[in-house]
Amino acid sequence: MPKFFTSLLLIVLCVQGQGQPNAPIPVPFVVASLEAIPPTAQACSELVFSGLQSRDSRGQPLQFFWGFGPGTPSWFRIPLLAGVLEEATGQSSPLITISPAILSRAGAELGDLREGEVRLEVRLTVRNDLGNSTEAVTSSHIVGLTSQAEPAISPVGSTNLKIKHSDDLHLEVTTGEAPFALQCANRDPGISAGRTNVTWQYRSTGQLSWQPLEASLGNLAFDPNHVNLAPYSFQPGTFHLFRAVAAFDLRPTLAPRPSVVFRVSVEALPAVKVFIVGPRLASQCSFELDVEVWDPTMPQARKEDFLYSWRCSSVVQVGELDLCAQLPPFTTTNPSFGPKFRVDAGQLAAGIHRFSVIVRRVSGGPQSIARHPVHVAPAFFASLRMRFPSYAYTGIVDVADGAPAVSAIMQLTGDLGARCAAPQVHWQWFLVEDRLTPTLERALNTSSIAADGFLELQSGGGGMLLAGVQYFHVLLQAETKNIMDQATANVSRPSLDSVLRKGLAMAAMSPKFVGDQVPLGGASVDLEPHGSARRDDQVNVADSRLILSSKDSKAEAEKTFEEFKEMRQDYEKMRTRPKPRNGKRVGNEVWFDAKLNTPLGLALDTKHCLSFKTSFDGEAVGVSEVMEGGSAFEYNQGCLQEDAAEKRIWIQPGDRILTVNGVKTKTTEDVVEIVSKLKEGERAILKFSRQARGPVQVVFPEPADPVVVRGSSKLQDAARVAGHDVIYRCEDGLCGSSSISIQISLLAKVHRNHNGFSFAKQGQSTLKLSATLTIEKSDDKAKTNEQIQQLLSHAKQMKYEGNVQRFLENMVNQVQKVIETAKVVEEKKSTEVPKDFTPPKYRVKAMPKLNAKKITVKKMTAADLAKRLEEGKDINFKEPMLITNATTLFNPGAWDEVRRHWTASRLMEDAHLEKEFRLEYWPQDKARARLVGNQLHMEEPEMIPFSRYVINCFHGTPAKPKLPGQNTEHCEQTVDAQSMVRNVSELEQLRIFRQIENALPHMAEFRQKLLEAAGDELKSIIPKGAERWKRNNGRLSYQYFTFGPSGSGANLRPENGLPFFDVLVHGSKRWLLLQEDEMERVAQKAREALEFDKTSAYMFFEEKLPELREEFGLKKFVEANQGPGDLIIVPSGWFRVSLALADSFSYYETILKGKQTLSALTDNNVWRPQFRQYRLAYCYTPSTVDELPGITENAGLRNWLKQAIEKVQLDEAISGILEVMLHCGSTLALSSKMPSLNVKELSACTPAVWTKCRKQLKAKLEEKKSSATLSWLPKEAQLDFKEKSEL
Repeated sequence: MPKFFTSLLLIVLCVQGQGQPNAPIPVPFVVASLEAIPPTAQACSELVFSGLQSRDSRGQPLQFFWGFGPGTPSWFRIPLLAGVLEEATGQSSPLITISPAILSRAGAELGDLREGEVRLEVRLTVRNDLGNSTEAVTSSHIVGLTSQAEPAISPVGSTNLKIKHSDDLHLEVTTGEAPFALQCANRDPGISAGRTNVTWQYRSTGQLSWQPLEASLGNLAFDPNHVNLAPYSFQPGTFHLFRAVAAFDLRPTLAPRPSVVFRVSVEALPAVKVFIVGPRLASQCSFELDVEVWDPTMPQARKEDFLYSWRCSSVVQVGELDLCAQLPPFTTTNPSFGPKFRVDAGQLAAGIHRFSVIVRRVSGGPQSIARHPVHVAPAFFASLRMRFPSYAYTGIVDVADGAPAVSAIMQLTGDLGARCAAPQVHWQWFLVEDRLTPTLERALNTSSIAADGFLELQSGGGGMLLAGVQYFHVLLQAETKNIMDQATANVSRPSLDSVLRKGLAMAAMSPKFVGDQVPLGGASVDLEPHGSARRDDQVNVADSRLILSSKDSKAEAEKTFEEFKEMRQDYEKMRTRPKPRNGKRVGNEVWFDAKLNTPLGLALDTKHCLSFKTSFDGEAVGVSEVMEGGSAFEYNQGCLQEDAAEKRIWIQPGDRILTVNGVKTKTTEDVVEIVSKLKEGERAILKFSRQARGPVQVVFPEPADPVVVRGSSKLQDAARVAGHDVIYRCEDGLCGSSSISIQISLLAKVHRNHNGFSFAKQGQSTLKLSATLTIEKSDDKAKTNEQIQQLLSHAKQMKYEGNVQRFLENMVNQVQKVIETAKVVEEKKSTEVPKDFTPPKYRVKAMPKLNAKKITVKKMTAADLAKRLEEGKDINFKEPMLITNATTLFNPGAWDEVRRHWTASRLMEDAHLEKEFRLEYWPQDKARARLVGNQLHMEEPEMIPFSRYVINCFHGTPAKPKLPGQNTEHCEQTVDAQSMVRNVSELEQLRIFRQIENALPHMAEFRQKLLEAAGDELKSIIPKGAERWKRNNGRLSYQYFTFGPSGSGANLRPENGLPFFDVLVHGSKRWLLLQEDEMERVAQKAREALEFDKTSAYMFFEEKLPELREEFGLKKFVEANQGPGDLIIVPSGWFRVSLALADSFSYYETILKGKQTLSALTDNNVWRPQFRQYRLAYCYTPSTVDELPGITENAGLRNWLKQAIEKVQLDEAISGILEVMLHCGSTLALSSKMPSLNVKELSACTPAVWTKCRKQLKAKLEEKKSSATLSWLPKEAQLDFKEKSEL
């Protein structure tokens, strides 16, 4: 859009009422609210009457008038009480406080009545600036001086409980005298109220009255303050109320009985998980279906604890007989079913038969159903039995463990003689990825073991799994190996249906599972699975394929983030916010105030506000022009400043004036009369009203006709309709838009009075023009100023009219002021160090009360640490430690720069970060997994930019502020620090422990340099997916940022990775750490009650930690409070939980040191046969496989590797060799950086291995006829990238 315009257009903004009747504007009103705190008080206590909730509909200040209510006896209205009310009225205070001394004097009027009581009633009248008023009345009951107030009773723990029907119920209260009763000065000394009695009552759903607890349920507790109910006391899915009532033995008759109500909700029984295991392809030999049931409420439940009902239907043509109906169980009147369903030989003809079973608990509850189709083939063969881990019960597998191993067992001779013996077929296990359609993800190692008359077909395990993706195993069979290879070769990730159509059969299928978390453990389980088609007498087992490395993970489904749509949504929210720019929405209008000094500089007219006539008795006064030189023009200039302290609505033609100094105005004369009485320079408060939406009348120079258009219409469109030639593109600019570039008005000739008002004079007119130059944030202000000065110089040289030169001079002055102001703002930003992570607009309330009462972690000052490092001593990363004021470890000035750089405001303004960086965000109300039938489906997080994350987790409104705790506990984010920077150098200031030997930075540097040296040649080596390969293998993450609002944090979890240090840049945190043995000791007793994995950090410190200490004996732990600049060391193997007590941002870095740790890390990625890690074998041939470490000691592994290496595809081998060299090179690069580690002999990665791998890579590339030269890859393990090595 052009930034400067010279065309002269005539615009008159006028709100039209033609054809669009306006809704009536509501009349302002006030609401009075009064509360007595407390509603019952002893005469010697403090009493408060609060009217703070009173309000004006426009948000204006109120006046408060206090007095006695009619319910207050005359003898109780002593002068001291009356004085309190009068003083509050004089100060217009919204609340009054009656001190114990005054209330005691008034209470003395009760005399000697030990149980006397009186009502103190107070009336509050509130009034606004328009004279609207209303009142409210409330009272408090005052108990006599010597009468006893109620005892205090409070619950221990939460009063809203949710339990399982198998849980026991424990309720507890504490009692005592009310605090104010103990403080009564006039109470007779030595007089006691006696013992406090607690009575428990019970009420269930449907009961109208409370019943004694003992009459309803058996309380097992002996302490009257406790209730203990045995498990299974309640039915699932029910709701119960318990009330504890406290009273003194010597309770006066008028004293109230305080109570505590507990609300207990009993969870409904979840449906049991059911699946049928049996053949999908059966024969004319007998087969059996078996039901496996898992009850989440009773994992040890037996099959006898459930009821079963089987169903069967055959897939037949219309009119044909349902073959299932002829099975023996279905021919009886009342069939009895169990967990197994057997079909004997010849009972079912060939065809497809659908079996289903309905299972429910014997004790009742919801029922579950499982379905299983069986294809009975016209052949005879033996049945298979499945063996699989106990993941089948939960459907969840730890992604770190990879795919589990399964097996199928077949009886070699068969139950029905030779014709049901094992067939001669070719078998191969596959792992199937079940997303939209089942797809063969990879072939698995398939081996066979024959013993004791049985043949077991085993699948290999391991290999990478994607979290949240569903998988299952299939055992495919073919007549020959060639048929199997032809059906599965030459196609990447073929669908299961496609290979079955190519002549393969599904011999067995495992239950489905989802890769997510650690399974619920247990031994393997034998079940009846699927049959296989008979061929001949010989059994052939498929040759296994070598899966040396996980295939590249399939990219997550890309999500399209429509940034324009998000911006539009943000705009709509701002447009509909309740108080736009310090204004207030009233109906379809916006009301706002402006404080102006005289002279005002406003031209008034009644013709610019025709749309208001129907609502205001046909009279309304509005603004027709804002003239330069008046205070209104200066007010508008202040509104347009970007750095204005307060965002306000400016004044423009068409605005209606409602009041002046609180007095309503309807005509021009009303306004003039009020303003004329003011002295020059005196301030007037004007309340304006503007239509939020409405038509705009645009008037162009003659002969063009005036037109009425929508406020959002483009000026060039209006000009086209009016018949006026305009070449500029302009848009409406109401309520804060900066897109208006030109505003030109045709006004009547005016006469000014001394107060700055002007009035139209008939028959005279003048042309008054005004232009607005719009400068966006991204514009070059200096260049704009230079160009305007060139225009001014040209105007003077060409001797343009004086008004044109003054116009340009004024514009030059305005731009220079903008530039000077911008310099001041930038200088302030460059030197000011922010104290908080978030600006006030987005800041969540801090929670200092949740700080640890005592710091028990080992402490050390930064000065002592620096001295220790200078002496050459190392840091102990085996126990937690808090380093206070670690800012001195930073280079001079670096700490302030870090705090300035890493703030929410700066991150939101980073255009590159906003475009490229995305966070995984889980809304508070979104489940991370959902149960569909018997399967657990993992949900996908929302991928949002940082600015959206700040709005979701930090931003609140005055009406609904963002409170810490349950609103923010899900918001903590931990991200790779390199993903938040353009250049890694931005993180250099955060690396404060350069004296500590940390292998990770050197290893990361090697990877980066190796891939930089490879350049574009990597694309010729890996033609498909080179960039993805670089992303997955090129970066070694060891630097992280953790940030979140107050109340966020990670739940209690073990630190199983490397040790790390965490330095807090902004905010405040609380840490708790404990060792594994203490955690296990407490968890054995408390795990089920506390649900550690589901407890957020906020709930842990708020509720669970006191319970762990008091009830479960948690003792051996350390705590720390971490402030800005403090550094905490977290060792490996400890359990930790941290909570942000204020909006926080921290940096943490993992540490890798020590030979044992480095050796284990390297071998786990390269060569660890006992854990199915064979990646190093890519660098060897079948003839040199004996050179692999430890291979000669395992003949079975050696033979298997020789066969498997021959079947490795070229692309797979090349990618695998590069991964080995990347891992080994990262370790060998430490030989010069950290010579004490002796890395050349530390692991399977040796210089000889590097040479072997490079030689093998070159041979594979030549076999592939690749043009890659490998000139960037050193021949020897010298790892110097300054010069490329020669071939």
